[in-house]
Amino acid sequence: MAKVNFYLKESKSKEPTLIYLQYIFNGHKLKFSTGEKIVPKKWNVDTQKARMNYTGHAELNGLLLKLSETATSAHRTQLTNNKEVTPESLKIELLKFLDKETSAPKGFHDILNEYIQVKKGKLTMNYLKKVTTLQNHLKEFEKVKKTKISFNKLDLSFYDLFTSYLMNDKNQLNNTIGTNISVLKTFLIWATGRGHNSNMMFKDKEFKAIKQDSDIIYLTEPELMRIFEMDLTDNNRLHKVRETFCFACFTGLRFSDVSKIRKENIKDDELQLVTVKTKNSLKIPLNDFAKEILERNEYKLPVLSNQKTNEYLKELAMIAEINEPIIVTKFRGVEVVENKEPKYNLITSHTARRSFVTLSLEKGMRAETVMEITGHKNYKMFKKYIKITDKIKRIEMNKVWSRQPSLKKVV
Repeated sequence: MAKVNFYLKESKSKEPTLIYLQYIFNGHKLKFSTGEKIVPKKWNVDTQKARMNYTGHAELNGLLLKLSETATSAHRTQLTNNKEVTPESLKIELLKFLDKETSAPKGFHDILNEYIQVKKGKLTMNYLKKVTTLQNHLKEFEKVKKTKISFNKLDLSFYDLFTSYLMNDKNQLNNTIGTNISVLKTFLIWATGRGHNSNMMFKDKEFKAIKQDSDIIYLTEPELMRIFEMDLTDNNRLHKVRETFCFACFTGLRFSDVSKIRKENIKDDELQLVTVKTKNSLKIPLNDFAKEILERNEYKLPVLSNQKTNEYLKELAMIAEINEPIIVTKFRGVEVVENKEPKYNLITSHTARRSFVTLSLEKGMRAETVMEITGHKNYKMFKKYIKITDKIKRIEMNKVWSRQPSLKKVV
């Protein structure tokens, strides 16, 4: 059963504010600006009409009644003609009634493009790249499956078909598929809040972004120190990468934050900055290794692009003979995918942050202290960075169960 309501955009405003029509039907919701404004104190919330003390109340209330009737009539007509009734199709009829421009409504990809444009400068380039990648997959999906994506079609059937397509046609692993679904859901939340989408199926528990724990690659202390102490006098390219990577290993910073560091960020042997990704304010005590790197680079680290950094890091680690064979286990559906690779081939800029967390715990630093340094707000997110090594287990076991000098052996 359809329901029509009228409400004010800013109900507590002291200035005239827009009157909106809301049309709810079959789980969908249309929010439509009537273009009319009224001061809230002259609006009757109960009757959803202009009060009699509003000059022109009869004309305004008459217009609102006709808009209500137009929406109801359009709904009925489209059903009678066996047409799909959507918020967009009803909006066209309301615009026609108001003699406004009736160009074709924006489609799914139009809104997705708008999202990308709006979010430029607000989201990291890495995340925007994920959004663009998702859009490319969706367009390819439309061609392969000979279908057209719209907000109304994003139901569980779409979810099953799209995830199956990513797995079987694109050969994606579970976590990559999960990333695409997570990005899609974030976009749908944005689109829903702005009245572009009224289909809530993406909130269903089965419309989920799969996330499976992946292998944590980190450097051992000897491996880190081998890289730190390498003589790279004749290789400026690898020298630059080594400096930024090792600094991140000794501070736990993300790659995106290392590039921001200036001498002004250093106060009393403490690094103070606001992070790019989370906007957290961090204060990181600088250890001797981090200070040495900053001093020899005059407090401005030589940051290359993330792509070049990851490429050169593998070369750097190979020269440092970090070549332990690593079996990486991933999943594609229920299929277990195992690959054996030398460790240097798995090292990226993100390995630095993981190395800092794991090595700090190995050295006995409390988890709460590490979290304060890295900026993690909850243990669930922090746990993803931890590699519980045999050394950590020995340290913790001996710390808790070592024999205290005051305890005497009972005979």
